[in-house]
Amino acid sequence: MIAKCQPALTAALRKYNDYCEQLSRLRDLSWAIPLPPPLPTTLTDLQDDPTLMQDVWISPSVGEIPRWLEDAGVRDGICALIKSQHCLEEQHRLGLEADNMC
Repeated sequence: MIAKCQPALTAALRKYNDYCEQLSRLRDLSWAIPLPPPLPTTLTDLQDDPTLMQDVWISPSVGEIPRWLEDAGVRDGICALIKSQHCLEEQHRLGLEADNMC
């Protein structure tokens, strides 16, 4: 049964490890936020990996907490800014499409 799911599981593990790598590149060390470690991509190694069930958010962060973590208004502002940028991109694409139709 697990053999049928192995391709999907390994793809999910690779995607997770890519996310871990991307987070480590984007992280600012002054944030003091713990990051999850990458997981092994073989199922036998994964079964014995102690970090699989580890919750990285249990231990408190040391130092000042970034405003986007503690302030819901800042998070809402970030989401609004991203949505505004997406709307401008869509407006630009629709303008190009309209020009092409003419």
